[in-house]
Formats: sequence, C-alpha cells, structure tokens
Amino acid sequence: MKQLAFLISTTLVCALSSAALAQAPSNLRLDYQVVDASCPDANQFADDVSAKLGFVPWRDDSPALRIRIRQEASETVATLELPSGDSKVFRDATCNELFPALVAATSVAIDSRAKPATPVQTAPTPAMLRGKAMIHIASDKAGLSVSRIRSRSVVVASNGMSASGAHWEELCLTPCSYQLDPGLHELVVSGQGPAVSRKVQLAPNADIYLEAKPGSTPMVYGGFMLAYTGPAIVLTGITFLLLDSTSKSFSLGMIGGGAAATGLGVGLMSWGKSELNRVPGPARPKGIALSGSF
Repeated sequence: MKQLAFLISTTLVCALSSAALAQAPSNLRLDYQVVDASCPDANQFADDVSAKLGFVPWRDDSPALRIRIRQEASETVATLELPSGDSKVFRDATCNELFPALVAATSVAIDSRAKPATPVQTAPTPAMLRGKAMIHIASDKAGLSVSRIRSRSVVVASNGMSASGAHWEELCLTPCSYQLDPGLHELVVSGQGPAVSRKVQLAPNADIYLEAKPGSTPMVYGGFMLAYTGPAIVLTGITFLLLDSTSKSFSLGMIGGGAAATGLGVGLMSWGKSELNRVPGPARPKGIALSGSF
C-alpha cells in the first residue's frame, strides 16, 4: 500500500509540474517560417534566443511565437508576433544583417513575459519624476539592444592570470526612451555590427539624446587582419633587403605593400566601427516615458 501511495503521489507531482511548466509565461512554441535559403533555420534561431536568455523557453504545448522572414524588393523583412497579438517588423539589406536584431528583440519579448506584472500607473506623479533623468536613443537601424553596465569585476588567479567580466541589464530596443537615476552611466548598444559603449553623465531632470550608428563587423575584422599582417610583411621585406641586395625591387615592393595593407587595415577598422554619439534634442520634448517598451 505504501508503494502504491508513493507511486500515485509521484505521478500527481509530475503531472502538476508539467502543467505548471506549460502555463509558465516564458514558455512558447516557435512557429518559424523563412523563404530565403540563406537565412538561419529554426533550430539556430531557437538556440541563439535560448543562449541569450540563459534558459530554453520552447515547448510544443505552449502558445505560438511566430517568426516570418520574407524578401521584399531589395531588402529582407522579418515579422515577430507574440501570442498577445503584439508584433514588430524588422528590415535590413540581408538576412544575416537582420538576424541579430531579430534574436535580440525576441529575447527581450520573452524575458518581459517571464517577469511578474507590475501595477499599471495612469500617470507619473511629481515625486516619481523628481530628480530623474531621461535618455532618448535613436538609430537608423531599428531593434538595436540598449543595455547599461551596472558593474565590472576582475578576478586574478594565484598564477597571475586574470579574467574580467561585467554585470549589465538590458533597458530597451531602439528607438526608445528610458528613465535613469542621475550620475555616471555606461551604456552599450549592440545587435548589428560591433557593440559600442559610451559613458554618460546624467544630471537631475536632464534629457539626453543619443544616436547609434551601427558599423560593419566584417569590415572591422578584415581591417584587423590587414593591420596585423601588414607590419609582418614590412619586416619581411626589410629582411630580404638587408640579406639579398639583388632582390631590391622585390623587397621594396613587399615593404610598400605591407605599409599599404597596414594603412588600409587601420582605415577599415575606423570606418567599420559603431558609433554612439550625443546629439541635440528638441527644444521642448513632447513627453516623458518611464521605460522602454516592446
């Protein structure tokens, strides 16, 4: 009898646990359709979102999160639709350029569902807004992830090796506005191109306007490789010139080519880097938002 009772209780616990998991707000069923064969498939999309979240939200018995990627004229268009009916559209030249922003937006949407609901306030009171500062981030590419570095840490091992890390929180997706306490904040914008950071000093009741300009990751990496190999080519040319005077033209060609590669590499890294610049805002802001929204 005791074994039977234990078996029944175990079965009930498992059933209740499964039901609770199925009803968890963060659990969703991925409905992913793409026309362009060059786009990552559903498995890669699910894995990238899970890695960004730190947990796997996908369950077949949960409400559907729909992703539709299609080609329109000369650009790729993606639609993200939540079970609530809310949707967001992304556009970019290629699917590979659009994909990181789509993954970031999906992660933020799922993470927002997992957080407990907060009481809705019809309007902020003066006491809530007193002393707070507002940042407004715009970009020519929608859906970039805006984060704030909360702290940095460095760990040094007994053998002298060290490792550094950062604790950050995601604030919103561009274009957006967010309210922060006065003081020095380090903001990071990522999602397309190399991530870029900027430290901003916020005064009480200030309105700060920033503009993000994502760069090109392939251009930066290509520039790094040229800038790294260029000096080696120059040194090789100098060595040939010193050891073999008969190959002067060849050695000078290597020296000139290496110098040109170095200069081009430095230029590519500069042109391909992302930017986060402060820009002038309107003379009279139309309103204040307490937080970024999906």
